[in-house]
Amino acid sequence: MATTNFTTIEAAEKVGAPDAKTFRKFLRSVGYDKRAEEGRARYAFDSKDVTALKRQYAAYLKDQEAKRTKADDATEE
Repeated sequence: MATTNFTTIEAAEKVGAPDAKTFRKFLRSVGYDKRAEEGRARYAFDSKDVTALKRQYAAYLKDQEAKRTKADDATEE
């Protein structure tokens, strides 16, 4: 059984990120490690990774929104 690896762009689409750059920013914030492929370190994802990252990305978005709201409330005072 072969596992399908997704690129950052493909994984970003599956997770619901607006673009790969935003998705990579999220990956760095949660400490997702790059994997060595073809002599270079790059992000690689299989279907299990994408499923887990989808949940984490939703939580990340909620957290970012809460931080924005808190910052907005602080500037209004």
